[in-house]
Amino acid sequence: MTWLLLWVLLFACVPQIHRAFAQDSSKMLSIPEPVAPEPYNHTQYCQWPCKCPKTPPTCPPALSSVKDNWHKNCVTQTTSWSPCSKTCGRGVSLRITNNNKQCQMVKESRLCNIRPCKVDITKHIKPGKKCLNIYRDEKPHNFTISGCTSTNTYRPKYCGVCTDERCCIPYKSKTVEVDFQCPNGSGFTWQVMWINACFCNLSCKNPNDIFTDLEQYHERGEIGN
Repeated sequence: MTWLLLWVLLFACVPQIHRAFAQDSSKMLSIPEPVAPEPYNHTQYCQWPCKCPKTPPTCPPALSSVKDNWHKNCVTQTTSWSPCSKTCGRGVSLRITNNNKQCQMVKESRLCNIRPCKVDITKHIKPGKKCLNIYRDEKPHNFTISGCTSTNTYRPKYCGVCTDERCCIPYKSKTVEVDFQCPNGSGFTWQVMWINACFCNLSCKNPNDIFTDLEQYHERGEIGN
């Protein structure tokens, strides 16, 4: 009887054991779906994904095709300031430079005044002397141009004069920016030549004559090969 009871219990439990084994097997054999990795993104360097234009960018001559830091890729070229256009009174001095953000050759101008025209500088030459290198106004004053007045007062230096055949010309100068205010309320800024020192010598050349340097060659014969 015991043996028969065991067989009855065994056959009653087989369906339940089979269902449990099938469920465990399905769990063991199931393969999880792959998870897509996060896209690579370096926003601090560039936008992802990177894209290139169909045609390369074009730039004017002497400019780099790199969009950032133009000035760092620019070879600065600047000429010397030309002599003042007038030997007395207000004139203009010019130069060519590419020292700008666009690295483009542009013409710059500055105001210059070598010496005043309405002042007799010879009266300021010391007794026994024939030249006065530097002349300076006694009091500061405003610069004026086209009815507009500088916002600050200045006491500039001028080149002096000589009573003999020598000429006084500037040899140390710098460029300063002067702000002007106009009666209508508008304003502008001009570059102005600021003379630091002058010297007097016998070389009295016309600053606007480009052929004066060739005068020393007019008596020389042709040089043979």
